Amino acid sequence: MSEVNGKHDALVSFVERSGDLFKGEGPTLKHIYEMCVDEPNKRAVTYFDEDGRIRHYDYKKYNEYALLYGSYLSALFKDIPYDEPIGLKIKNLPAWPYLFFGILMSGHRPLLLDYRQEREKTAVLLGEAGAKAIIVNEEEDYEVATYRLRDLKKAGKGEIGKWADHVYLCTSGTTGASRIMVYNGEDFCHQIRAALVVPGRNRELMKLGKINILAMIPFHHIFGLVAVLLWFTFYHKNLVYPTSISSKDLLDAVKKGKCTHVFSVPMLFDQISTLVERSMKKQSEKLQAYYAAMAAYNRREISKKEAGFIPTTKFFNRLLKKRVLGPSPYFLISGGGYLSEETHKTLEGLGYPLHNGIGMTEVGITSVELSTDPVVRLKDSVGLPFYGVTYKRDENGELLIKSPYVHKEEIIGGKLSKTPLDEEGFFHSGDLVDIDEDGRVYIRGRLKETIINGNGENVYPDELEEHFRGLKGTLRLSVLGVKNGNGKDEDICLVYEKDPSSYDVEALKADFKERNAKLNPFSRVNRLYMSLTPLPLANGIKVKRLAVAKAIEEGSKDYVDIFSTVVENKKDDTSEKLKAYPKEKVESLLKEIEGFFASTLALSPEEVKAQSDFGADLGGDSMSYVAMVAEINSRYGIELEEENYGKLLTPEDFVLYLLKKRK
Repeated sequence: MSEVNGKHDALVSFVERSGDLFKGEGPTLKHIYEMCVDEPNKRAVTYFDEDGRIRHYDYKKYNEYALLYGSYLSALFKDIPYDEPIGLKIKNLPAWPYLFFGILMSGHRPLLLDYRQEREKTAVLLGEAGAKAIIVNEEEDYEVATYRLRDLKKAGKGEIGKWADHVYLCTSGTTGASRIMVYNGEDFCHQIRAALVVPGRNRELMKLGKINILAMIPFHHIFGLVAVLLWFTFYHKNLVYPTSISSKDLLDAVKKGKCTHVFSVPMLFDQISTLVERSMKKQSEKLQAYYAAMAAYNRREISKKEAGFIPTTKFFNRLLKKRVLGPSPYFLISGGGYLSEETHKTLEGLGYPLHNGIGMTEVGITSVELSTDPVVRLKDSVGLPFYGVTYKRDENGELLIKSPYVHKEEIIGGKLSKTPLDEEGFFHSGDLVDIDEDGRVYIRGRLKETIINGNGENVYPDELEEHFRGLKGTLRLSVLGVKNGNGKDEDICLVYEKDPSSYDVEALKADFKERNAKLNPFSRVNRLYMSLTPLPLANGIKVKRLAVAKAIEEGSKDYVDIFSTVVENKKDDTSEKLKAYPKEKVESLLKEIEGFFASTLALSPEEVKAQSDFGADLGGDSMSYVAMVAEINSRYGIELEEENYGKLLTPEDFVLYLLKKRK
């Protein structure tokens, strides 16, 4: 047997340990946990203390902590009937898995909630799920019993008895109302078992040796829960927890934690791509030529000989990687949104293999493009289905999914019902796709977000957004359908945030008209709007297209038709409201917040004024805004509610918010 075959066989055997989940008392969540901690000496967690020093511990300590939390929660919830749901609303921390498993150990079902979700929406979900209590990070209170991390040990220790075996996950509500999906332990066991195809397709995703994976994707999300937490802890790998989701802390965690795997939403990869491209434009022509040749070689567009000597050396590639994610990452996955072609090309050009995947709250993670060939990866397929999964494309182009881990029940409006499957057992995903002759799937858009224009044609927003990507003078844009009053017909609208550093409305109009003219007449944009505030995002990831469309339909003044209206900056009375607070306190906070604005946008403190608008005056974009908010949250021990994202735009806005919060 050759060495290569030997390694392959060993990897196959390693991955096949998932079969043990179905033996004995399995398949249950308890069985998953017990197999996660059966290698006590393997490293489990890397995190950073208050001084930024790196810290680690192993699965023995992981098990001790989980059992400790399980005993606390068993005592705390001893009067709550078995199998009732308990809300869990905290951000990714090393303690998150202990709370998750601890709730199960106490005999109750975890209801996983977005930690940035506004209180009102959380309260609705608690009510619809019938939750009896909730664990939170922040100083929030609900009608059900509310506990913070520091409160958990007050009830003392209880006896861990019968485990619960169900988990509730909530959809983001990006395209409609939230729904609660009910999964059981068998569903998750099948999800882990889906990895059986991995050794035959790619030996880098799961290796026998050390793997350090960034714990960035929120664990309340199916992507973070399954693809990061459950799958990698089941195989005894190490999770690296960033201090916050700010760009700086994420990149520090990847480099200091020597992350080999980085799974993220497109936003992080888009930001990296933009920084690299901007940086290269400032370099000499010779260095730019080296970069272009190296990138083309890494993407296999040219041969080693055509690339020349310098671009193909490890030194040059390492030099660039050191400035980005560092040399450690060798497996990247993008999920949770549309990955642009330019972003993908940039990351592949740097030598970071970037794989596209697909998953839904309703069906779990069903495929990832696992090709080792960058030419195949750059076609932006989401790959072949995992073990046990069947894909089918119906006559409307919708992706239908059949698998053993589609959720079994769901709660809508407080009522429990069975998962809607068709007569053949397929779940209708709502994704519009193409499937090639090899079985690879390519996402075209969302059925619910598909625009139906006056000609009865289906127009796919994701494709148009890629066509208009980089539109002159814009930071972010979104394409959506807005009802025009003629029955079900919709106008195709493009809404953008302007880039103050390069904004020229006439140049933008000219660029827009030129690009629009190149489109099929049935797919051309009808209306062009500028957003006066950052576009609203769901989970900090996707533009809430339906929310924007509704706002435009209702005549919101936040969206201005630039072909018919003179745009003026919005003003408010924040300065007047601040006069009600002590002058010294206001000035002290203002200085601190102005510092956050300056450091985030790489400006001198003198360039930021009390009423400077983050976007309009200082050139900030949505991604840098999210990063700054993360820093402010950390500094003041708060969590800015999702409904306030994009509404606080000046230092004065943040100061007023903080002063009200402290009342």
